[in-house]
Amino acid sequence: MKENGKIIAAGIVIALGVSYGLSDYFDFFKVLSLVSVILGGVWLWLHDRGLFDNEEIKRLEGMLVESDAVIAEHEEVLADYENIFDGQVSEVPCACGKNVFRGLFVPNVDNIIKCEECDSHYNVQVTLNPILISEPMDNEAAIEDLSKLHKEATEEFDN
Repeated sequence: MKENGKIIAAGIVIALGVSYGLSDYFDFFKVLSLVSVILGGVWLWLHDRGLFDNEEIKRLEGMLVESDAVIAEHEEVLADYENIFDGQVSEVPCACGKNVFRGLFVPNVDNIIKCEECDSHYNVQVTLNPILISEPMDNEAAIEDLSKLHKEATEEFDN
């Protein structure tokens, strides 16, 4: 429907332009009527031939819409991965003070890097040291709580 509106608007512009161009020789409104009828006839002839409602064109347009949606989804996923990646990048300064190494350094692997300024080689070692930030669990209290829950559940089941 949108394409038909564009075609009709273009036809009106063409009819007005031709009518204005021939207005020195013929009456403007007579030429406008004649050109409008000719353009309308051409449009109907093309429309009847199916040039505007071709099923293949509609199928391809649908595929384009679907591919646009997939591309948008892929761009969103890539942006998420870039954010994750940027959050994992570490910066390690060189001892010479002229260079900073940026990268993903993997634990328990030799992460060997070379400073381009002083030609020194470094092995960046990443260790994982868990640190307890909550209170340690009291085993006796946990067993007591579980026993109470078990006793309550069995009492409800018996009743």
